[in-house]
Amino acid sequence: MTLIPSPVYSALATAGESMVPLLKLFGGPLTWLVTSIEDGILYGYADLGMGCVEWGGLIHESELPTLKTGFAYLERDLHWTHKDGAKYLDMESLCGI
Repeated sequence: MTLIPSPVYSALATAGESMVPLLKLFGGPLTWLVTSIEDGILYGYADLGMGCVEWGGLIHESELPTLKTGFAYLERDLHWTHKDGAKYLDMESLCGI
């Protein structure tokens, strides 16, 4: 599975400093909502399974295929869509959204 398909990659590259997530990646306790990409670095909301959500730089795109979380690699949630008005930073967890 391609983690970031071409149309989504293009949208992330042109998103700038947007706080609106366009893509959900998950694996093990890790959940990321990706908002943009700049110089190969993905930015967005991160939930590492510790009871808080943070925003910032997540990972360089070249590391995505090799990142293993516990027993699983990262996956893309094919059915996830952003919900207007959602306040991701105020949430305790991104798991299950």
